[in-house]
Amino acid sequence: AASADAQAPADAGLVLGVCVCLDRSFPLIACARGIFRAQFSQRLRKNESSMNVCIGDYVLIRFVDADIPCIISSICARSSEICRYQGRNFRTRQVLAANVDAVFVVLALSEQDFCIETLARALCMCAHSASEVRLVLTKADRVAPATLEHTCQAIGDLFGKDLPILALSLCMDADKDSEFGRAKDYETLAATLGVDWGLEALRAHLTRPSHAHTSTMLLGESGVGKSSLINALCGVSALDVGRTRARDDKGRHTTTQRRMVRVAPSSFVIDCPGIRSFSLVGHEQGLYELFPEFVALFGSCGFSNCTHIHEKACALEALGQQTPRLHRRYLLFISLLQALAHEQALAARA
Repeated sequence: AASADAQAPADAGLVLGVCVCLDRSFPLIACARGIFRAQFSQRLRKNESSMNVCIGDYVLIRFVDADIPCIISSICARSSEICRYQGRNFRTRQVLAANVDAVFVVLALSEQDFCIETLARALCMCAHSASEVRLVLTKADRVAPATLEHTCQAIGDLFGKDLPILALSLCMDADKDSEFGRAKDYETLAATLGVDWGLEALRAHLTRPSHAHTSTMLLGESGVGKSSLINALCGVSALDVGRTRARDDKGRHTTTQRRMVRVAPSSFVIDCPGIRSFSLVGHEQGLYELFPEFVALFGSCGFSNCTHIHEKACALEALGQQTPRLHRRYLLFISLLQALAHEQALAARA
């Protein structure tokens, strides 16, 4: 994010701005005049719930003087929200970003432990965001071509072709001379899989005319390379990044605050701290929308208290036995239902 040290001119009129960073609870607001640290108006301070500004929020501000550059008079209605529920009882609703046009779920490829369930949980979280959702697979240089192929096919098998996938390796992009041949092989493989490849494909997507004046949120766990992606798109080290651990080649938790970064004249990317775990509580509807063929059979089982796991008269299990693909979706759905029940039990005891 740009510096907030610029001097604000005195002006009694209201100016439209957008929150680009939260610095020690003081919002940094970008507007046509620059970027300024803002305070809340007295009217907003009287109601704490009115002070819940987040990254991407549009606000109306007025300039005061040099000591207090600008005051937030009101927060505009949001067109979309990316939120999660946290705390011991999952009752604390936290809005991660507002007015987001697209969400890129970022996952790191791995030979050992690429977790489909993590992707499913993230998709549940994005289901009601009113945003376009896309999957970005990073660190392709860490896996063999066969692993990339298997992973992309498994994702397509479980979630269909409506989830666009982009795979890339920043190492290959950074060392194009020595990695040219290998990168070409991966690019060719990606094309056969119907997967976009490389940093330039990501840049082209963010800067295409239909995405002018848009904001894209990068959503993922710690260490998957979100900040590194933004640095590569910007061409400078705009954000801090951490080294990977030697024992498992995983990144560390480096980003500590959400911020909006300009990656093109009219395209912005929101970088967030890594999500330690994607909870399902609060996102039940997203889970049901992800598996509509099974949800449609709720109430059709032979027993009203069917667990959908071992009962012989289970309609969901019967559907899951019809094809190999349905069986894999059935197993994933049941696993997520059990995880949801466990989270709900924890919430009830808290």
